[in-house]
Amino acid sequence: MPYRHAHYFVGFVLLVIMVGFWASYFSVVKAVPLAFHVHAVSSMTWLGLLIAQHLSIHKRMNALHKQMGLASFALFPFLILGFVMIINVSAKGFAAGDNPFYTYIAFRHSDVGGDRRLSDVVLPRAETSPECAAARRIHAGNAIDPV
Repeated sequence: MPYRHAHYFVGFVLLVIMVGFWASYFSVVKAVPLAFHVHAVSSMTWLGLLIAQHLSIHKRMNALHKQMGLASFALFPFLILGFVMIINVSAKGFAAGDNPFYTYIAFRHSDVGGDRRLSDVVLPRAETSPECAAARRIHAGNAIDPV
């Protein structure tokens, strides 16, 4: 990166990622499938390596910079593996109708013009899914689900 302070920007991006995924990943890390761990570790390691490599070249540590560049060749397949694993898990969940996002959308926007409901269009099983029941409890009480 040709910018002198780019490591601050990448560090800020890493901080935003950590804050953004705190509730859905970091706070429940033991209950998350392996694919999410591989994706999180590989992606955060990639960003950490980017920051470290940028700092090393600016401090004229050329040998360290080169070693980290070579390390990125080993890390890259791990990064791709994390992407593939997370796509696979997400696709399986979507195909099975276990996608909480669509369940929430189906519940929140249940009237989609006329007598057709979004749950009929998007997820026919959304009405009976556990996620939809959780969304109903949250919406009814305007509170966070205690689960």
